[in-house]
Amino acid sequence: MVFSFILSLLLFFNHLPSQNFLLPSDTLNKNRVTLIHLTNATLFTGTMIGLNSIWYSQYPRSGFHFFNDNGEWNQMDKMSHSFAAYNEAYWSSKMYQWSGMSQRKSMMMGCIVSTAMQLTVETLDGFSKQWGFSIGDLAANTFGAGLLFGQELLWKQQKWLLKASYSRRNYPETLLNQRADQLFGASYTERLVKDYNAQTYWLSINLATTLKLNSKFPSWLNLAVGYGADNLFGAVNNSFTLNGKAYNRNDLMRYRQFYLAPDIDFSRIKTKSHFLKTIFYALNIIKFPTPAVEFNTLHRNKFHWLFF
Repeated sequence: MVFSFILSLLLFFNHLPSQNFLLPSDTLNKNRVTLIHLTNATLFTGTMIGLNSIWYSQYPRSGFHFFNDNGEWNQMDKMSHSFAAYNEAYWSSKMYQWSGMSQRKSMMMGCIVSTAMQLTVETLDGFSKQWGFSIGDLAANTFGAGLLFGQELLWKQQKWLLKASYSRRNYPETLLNQRADQLFGASYTERLVKDYNAQTYWLSINLATTLKLNSKFPSWLNLAVGYGADNLFGAVNNSFTLNGKAYNRNDLMRYRQFYLAPDIDFSRIKTKSHFLKTIFYALNIIKFPTPAVEFNTLHRNKFHWLFF
């Protein structure tokens, strides 16, 4: 539904009498800058309201405090932070480039927006009794935004992208499905955000530019390195209480997964349509489904004909 709404808006803008709405401005357009500021403020407010509904409203508040969560969730939460920070910075920078701002300054503005959003989330964590301000999360956020700006300084382009994929899990036992509903939520949106067992994070590397290959090599072909985890039914172990009864499911070994797979950098597909370019940039946040090789800490390597 959300994607359909965005697509409808893009189609509307693309068919305005002025066909240049999606075309980046040649000079700084102050009206567009104002629009971007308002958009960021709206997205920020909506994100905070959504996070409060999904996360914070269910737990009591406390005084500001720090919390070391570096050993939790097999570091999947840190991957999530880096992914979010990178893509917030990336999309914000693209919006500022659309306003006519220089590429270098746009990247700086994108990183500032991303840092402000993530720092606000960390501060809210600091006032939540359930969590706390995490230095590890802050480091992951800094890495995500730094990956964007570092590539701008080195190469003036994004050769390496941070992407994600998600496939909702149906757990093999009723107990585990009940625990997943309790821990991650029952709705699709909650599971998408919280269920680390169903998420994979990817570093998608453009082969042509990174390896400086012949111009005949497909410029859009990437090699993606993925990281995931499974059998996570608690932050540090699989002991939990459900419906007033204590369970110990540490017989389910928590393990890490590493993947190698081809991928597509949609932003490098050549088109003269700024509408299609916008769609391609939107798709670039998602790892394209392809065959993949899995290596894991159970030493049970697998080949997936189609992994997402």
